[in-house]
Amino acid sequence: MLQESCDSRHLRPGQEGDDRDAPLRSGSLGCGGDRRIRAGPGRGAGVIIQRPMRAHFSFSHPANWADFGCLLLIFWSIPAGEALAQDPAGASSPPTWEELRSRPYPPWFVDGKLGIFIHWGIYSVPAYSGEEDYAEWFVRGLQVGDTLRTRFMRENFGEDFTYPDFAPLFRAELFDPDQWADLFLRAGARYVVMVSKHHDGYALWPSRYSPGWNSVDVGPGRDLVGELTRSVRGEGLQMGLYYSLAEWNNPLHRWYTDPPDS
Repeated sequence: MLQESCDSRHLRPGQEGDDRDAPLRSGSLGCGGDRRIRAGPGRGAGVIIQRPMRAHFSFSHPANWADFGCLLLIFWSIPAGEALAQDPAGASSPPTWEELRSRPYPPWFVDGKLGIFIHWGIYSVPAYSGEEDYAEWFVRGLQVGDTLRTRFMRENFGEDFTYPDFAPLFRAELFDPDQWADLFLRAGARYVVMVSKHHDGYALWPSRYSPGWNSVDVGPGRDLVGELTRSVRGEGLQMGLYYSLAEWNNPLHRWYTDPPDS
């Protein structure tokens, strides 16, 4: 279960009225801030909490920045509904960096020879990168004016089509989490890690800090993280989540703030 802890003053440019029905099918097989770490003792699991500046991605509208926090990298397995460790006063008790460095790997991870890492999101609609790059970096290529991607975008979707326009086309209509989990188990995997949010900022769960830019509000209309987590754990596999704190649309991203030669 994802948990979020944020102070939110959220503004976002709208994209109402854009209901595209192209016959595409999907689903068949940062920034600085106040950071704290919570972890249950002896579990090899925990949550990273960071409070960065973040903004939503838009090509066609001026950016409206929002000041709020993001929480979340969940390591491996935290039983659903389990409270995080707290001291008697009710405040969190973050371990020191030395304690984190000395924390042993969970035995299941040491013995787990095969895991499944899932990149799946809006970038799966264009699913294009050329021969030497990653498809999930598609939007970054558009941002920097990469000729390969901008030409692909223009020739296949038109001059006025923008990256957010892919969101309604990401439908996941063939997504069967039980089927996926069964396949992972039969393949011999011991754990699964899903990208819950990549650098484009689109969340695969109904994050209230990403209204209009998550898999429930636009696109599949489903909590993809929640559904797959339940199915994977139902097969007795460990479930983990990758969460990107860095977002390409964020003005505090290092590519916007660091010197060009850094």
